[in-house]
Amino acid sequence: MTAMELPKYALFEHERRFLVDPARCPPLDGAAMVRIEDLYIVATRLRLRRVTGAGAAPVYKLCRKYLSDDPVSAPITNLYLTAEEFAQLDVLPGNRISKCRYRIDGFGLDVFEGRHAGLIIAEIEAPTQAAVLAQMMPGWAMREVTGDPAYSGAELARTA
Repeated sequence: MTAMELPKYALFEHERRFLVDPARCPPLDGAAMVRIEDLYIVATRLRLRRVTGAGAAPVYKLCRKYLSDDPVSAPITNLYLTAEEFAQLDVLPGNRISKCRYRIDGFGLDVFEGRHAGLIIAEIEAPTQAAVLAQMMPGWAMREVTGDPAYSGAELARTA
């Protein structure tokens, strides 16, 4: 998908993802952290998300990620919801997954819970594709998984 085909109200998200070696993971104590609970709604490309933590009010979002030939850059749309709107949608059939996201050296480190406990994925975002591609893989990562569908949130939720 090109910028000319960008869906109305969508923005391009530029991100890369890396599988973290738990033995080399930087210390997480004292790092900023939020808990993320996702519901990937069955038969759609929609994700319902609740973000809690850091003493702030919960944030509720409905997200649609669009298909893209480029694993680094893809259109995304977020709609912020009230708690009541979230509760109405949270009963829809789907696959759930939860994780704690820590902020370390500009990366978000997602520490997964449940069946995927022990899995840590680092992601880095940037305002442009060139900027995100210029980012180096952190020394505590084992390999890049940006284009690997097995490490997408929807697939991890499906296999949770």
